[in-house]
Formats: sequence, structure tokens, C-alpha cells
Amino acid sequence: MEEGYTKGISIPVHALISLTAVLVMLVCASARGGNWVGPEIIETDPKTNRILTQHEPRVSFYQQGKAIALFGWNRFDLNEDIGHLYGRVFGGSRWSEAERIDGHTGIIWSSQVASNSIGNVIAVFEQDGPGAGHRIYATVWNRVAIGGPSIIDAGTGHESYDPQIAVDNRGNAISVFSQSDGDYGRIYANRWNGSKWEGAEIIDASTGYGAGYGPEIAFDSDGNAIAVFGQVDRPISEGGVCGYMRTTGTDQSGRAQR
Repeated sequence: MEEGYTKGISIPVHALISLTAVLVMLVCASARGGNWVGPEIIETDPKTNRILTQHEPRVSFYQQGKAIALFGWNRFDLNEDIGHLYGRVFGGSRWSEAERIDGHTGIIWSSQVASNSIGNVIAVFEQDGPGAGHRIYATVWNRVAIGGPSIIDAGTGHESYDPQIAVDNRGNAISVFSQSDGDYGRIYANRWNGSKWEGAEIIDASTGYGAGYGPEIAFDSDGNAIAVFGQVDRPISEGGVCGYMRTTGTDQSGRAQR
């Protein structure tokens, strides 16, 4: 083992396939009842003993019986930390070749993928940017190829965390995430209108409140979206984390509601 490395274990990503679901697992598991088939290893193995963590896999159906899975790995090195995120499509009978969807070599911290029944698929992920700390990226899959990643955070010079994504029936999408303003986390949303990202905007309660955290987003069948998140009830200058938490939603006008 080379100096400066800690030997880790690469745990293969497997898939169990049934007539109605795809289950991606970090460890091999036996099928129990139903119509599970597999497991089948679907990861890209970097073939190195330097891997410490395998990024959590994600999966989403984009059409009946067809799905896309995300998975990745991180290598922690005393000189350089490296991470990559991959996408792989299940077309109903077999998996496509894995395709890398991140744009550089920063550590992957979190990822999510969402899709709709007409084949719109968008992945969002948190990755260390070159000299910029944690950034939020998004990539769009057009059923032919996975597009290159775009930065969708607010670009304030402060780190971003915990991206979530939802896609409506028309192919529009909204990603929500937390991003520091230098003092505490704010909650942002960025909308994909089918051709471009419109830009990050703050959707938390802002004045009179402290840090926002843990955002989630969902659409209904008519394209209405609701975002929920926690937020400290007082700003840090008036009691810090001693304030209690409340769940906050955002209505269609964009105003934070308690």
C-alpha cells in the first residue's frame, strides 16, 4: 500500500429487477418472493484499492419498465480527493454502459434523480468545485445522452448542500437546496423550464428567522409545486440554535408560509 493512502473496500453496486421495480443495492442480497431477478453488478469499478466510500445509489423510472440509476465513488487522498458520479440506463431488459455525469474530480457528497412518464430525467448533485467548496450541479438526460453538468446554485461564494429535485408531467423541474450566506444556511430554488435553468432564488422566511435546512420539493399532476424545509425560529444573533424549529412551505406566490 502506498504511503498516504488508507486501504478501503470497494462494495459493488447491484441491481435486483422485478416486473415492476428496480432496486439498487450497495450489497448483494437474495431475492425473497415476488419476481425479483438478480442481483446484477451495475457499477463502474475503478479497479483500485484506494477507495474509502461508495456514494449512495439512486434510481428513478422514466417510462414503464425503464429506469436510470446513479452511483459513484470517492477516493480520499492526502494530496488530492477525487470523486465521480455515473448514470446507467435500464431499458427494460438490460443496462446500458455507465456514463460519467460529473464534470471534474471533486468529492461527491449527495445526489438525487427525478423523472416523469414521458422520459424527462434530471439529476442534481453536490460536489466539491475546483477551488470553490461544495457546489450544486444538475444534468439533464434527453433519452439519447446525458448532458454535461451545469452549476445551479446561487454562486454567492459560499458552500451549498442537500440538493433535491422534482419533475412535473410537462418536463419542467425545480431543484431546492441549502446555501450559506456567510452566517447560516438559506433555502434556494432553481427552476428548469424545459430548456434552461432560470436562476436560484431564496424561498425561505428570511427576515426574523435563522438557518434553513433539509429542503424537499414535490409536484402534483397539474404542475403545482410545494417546497418544505426546516428553519430556526430566531436569527443567530438572537439566540442561535436555541430557537425551536418549524416546518415551512412555499405557496404558488413564492411566499414562505408557516
